[in-house]
Amino acid sequence: MGNGIYVFAGVACILVSTGVILAIAILKQSWAQKEREALTSTDLRALEESALYLIEQLKSEADRSADDMDARCQRLASLISAADERIATLKDLEASLHDRVRASAAVPQAMVIEETDPKVARMLDLASGGMDSAEIAKVVGMDCAEVRLALRLAGMKSN
Repeated sequence: MGNGIYVFAGVACILVSTGVILAIAILKQSWAQKEREALTSTDLRALEESALYLIEQLKSEADRSADDMDARCQRLASLISAADERIATLKDLEASLHDRVRASAAVPQAMVIEETDPKVARMLDLASGGMDSAEIAKVVGMDCAEVRLALRLAGMKSN
């Protein structure tokens, strides 16, 4: 929100500086003309009115720019708020996921595998009896690589 104020101040300074430069240019031009020929009071009034008109235009442009900056700052604040809410939701989801992973890690992997496939349960029994993975593969009728993978997933060492 602080950056918006700096931007507004910068824009206002630019607008005011432009107005001052324009006013100086107008005055300089009028002084040069005065040296060439004498100006009448009517000419000076017209010049003054032009300068006042330019200053009013600059003021209205500065007000419009300030309103635009305020609207953008409000939009930015709402986007930041929405982002903070989403970050909080993601943190909650992450914590929930970590809790689920911890809960699933508490159940021994061998028990989960045994419950789902009797072939794998037989393979685990043979491995706990000391058989190596090649012998288990022959007995169970599986590929040796599958036996090694299942034993690793169950947390058992394969020979």
